[in-house]
Amino acid sequence: MPNDSGLDVYVAPLHYSDAAAGKFYDTSVPDAEVAQSVTLTITPFTVMPGDEVYMCQWFANPFGQDVDIVEIDGQMSAGSHHFFVFNMDTTTGQTTAAPLEPCPAAGLEFFPYIYLSQQPNWNVTYPEPDMGYPLLGTNGLMMNLHFLNTGSEPIYAQATATIHTAKPGVVTTHVGNLFLNNQSMSVPANTPESAPIWQSASNTPITTFDYNILQSWSHMHQYGLVFQTLLSPSTTPFYTETQWNSPPVTNYWPNPIPVPSGTQITWQCQYYNPTGATMTFGDSALTAVMCIYFGQYYPTVPSTTPGYPDIVNVITAL
Repeated sequence: MPNDSGLDVYVAPLHYSDAAAGKFYDTSVPDAEVAQSVTLTITPFTVMPGDEVYMCQWFANPFGQDVDIVEIDGQMSAGSHHFFVFNMDTTTGQTTAAPLEPCPAAGLEFFPYIYLSQQPNWNVTYPEPDMGYPLLGTNGLMMNLHFLNTGSEPIYAQATATIHTAKPGVVTTHVGNLFLNNQSMSVPANTPESAPIWQSASNTPITTFDYNILQSWSHMHQYGLVFQTLLSPSTTPFYTETQWNSPPVTNYWPNPIPVPSGTQITWQCQYYNPTGATMTFGDSALTAVMCIYFGQYYPTVPSTTPGYPDIVNVITAL
């Protein structure tokens, strides 16, 4: 049914995990600074035992004008590997509302995003009240869910994202996301857990201005043991994670990591492979490998990233 903004959303009873809601930062946005709040609700679907599915639903822009997002409250039912709300510009041809369906690229949808969660309940905020994420009024949104049912009973999959925008003039510092993805991966068959191999990639995401990293997050699949991120020329990781499923976020505020313009970022994953076939990059958390670094950074520069602040780099060959 339509909400007050004219956005077509599906409303259903929600049954979420009992896990406590997480926050990027231990802050809340004062009500007096919030201009509008809109909830996107994905049409619920069923995931049968043993199934791994990638479902997408598209939404027209609920605000109809350029806005600054200051908080997003997301929830998803148990069984989800990850949940995105992608920021879809006009070049994607996906800026209008469309019903739930299997994702066109399965689990290989890579776009700038306003929201990412690898937890059942997750809240995105920013460390200072003048910070926010800019969303263009011409851009649409796509909710993207990856569900994996390893149990014996069907999963009733649901997710919502409540987006809070600031009143004009509140946000003076824009925040963006780093989305660094290594698709050039290959882990030989029968690589033992006692002798895993590293898969490494490097990229220079920003060359025109200095910036600061506010938080880091990793994404691996089930045979990933260690994730690391380094800033060249240092050989010491500034971020390390060992959890492949539902990894925690590492926050650096009030001491963000300064990154000079043109600095190379290296991200690497240590993998083993107990199967009899080579594992390569792919969407399945059970039969393929991934090594993705997510970072939240500021400031963005309006002259080079107007309303579209994310840096999405996909490495296809080393």
